[in-house]
Amino acid sequence: MNQVKCPGCGLSNPAKNCECVRCYTSLPGFAGFEPQSTEHNLAASPKILMAICIGTTVLIMLAVAAVPVYKLTSRALTPGKMFEPALKDALLRNTARVDVARYTYYNNRTNWLDQEATPAARNLSHLGLIDIRESVSVDSSSTMNETGAGFMVVQSRHVDLKPTAAGQLQISSWEAYENKEARKAGWYVPIGERELVGTVDMMPIPEGKPLQDAAIVSFKWRWKPNQLGKTFDKSSPSYFPSAKSKNLSRDPTDIEIDDSQVTYWGTAEMARVNGVWEAKRLFWFGPNGVQLSPNMTDELNRTIEKTQGK
Repeated sequence: MNQVKCPGCGLSNPAKNCECVRCYTSLPGFAGFEPQSTEHNLAASPKILMAICIGTTVLIMLAVAAVPVYKLTSRALTPGKMFEPALKDALLRNTARVDVARYTYYNNRTNWLDQEATPAARNLSHLGLIDIRESVSVDSSSTMNETGAGFMVVQSRHVDLKPTAAGQLQISSWEAYENKEARKAGWYVPIGERELVGTVDMMPIPEGKPLQDAAIVSFKWRWKPNQLGKTFDKSSPSYFPSAKSKNLSRDPTDIEIDDSQVTYWGTAEMARVNGVWEAKRLFWFGPNGVQLSPNMTDELNRTIEKTQGK
């Protein structure tokens, strides 16, 4: 049988064929013959395009099958990633703030109750945003001792806080509060935002069960100070060291935010509502991190009860 060599791909075809069986190029010897480039044939032939698509798909499937399992379960696919949208939203809603207030404490030296301004209040006073007014009251009471009845005179210090004209321009963003049980009153003043760095660990609730609709997640975050917050930021040229007070007791969930270059930690209780994860209760921790333990739920509940005086 006579053979005709294809000018496109070089395959020998039967002389009776009008086009190559491999690349469908027109073969010499027939009317209307025009040599066509292989590139033209690939683009013009549906059969060739289908063959290329099938071949490419097979190659991709083979490549994926050859990848080790740990490559497919990279950090981008870790379980904590599903919680990040809810955490980012929760962190934006929970701005970093300082406690600008007066508080009452028991003075062991005088055996009486005194008042003092919080360190953050001293900072705002230095910035000219509030006035701290201190006064002293004298009280006398009867007492009994070895010599008989007598009188005891005690001096108590009182503190009042009042925004200045400059403070009045910013007070709309301050949250006023009064905690009679803790004998504190003042404002929570925002000093910047919390920005999610990433999730670290996840523990399903109930503990030891597969993840369903509840979990505790530990995460890392950073502080992005606003203009006022820069005066509390150790990494800022505007930093003004806060006064320290030995008499001010902090809540277990209260941490000092003072460095925008430090990575802080936190935990959140996550709940799935209508198929969407939401962050319910958030707890802030310092840069030393937090280790999720099998009893984390009980520990958080005990912390909440302690802060609420239960």
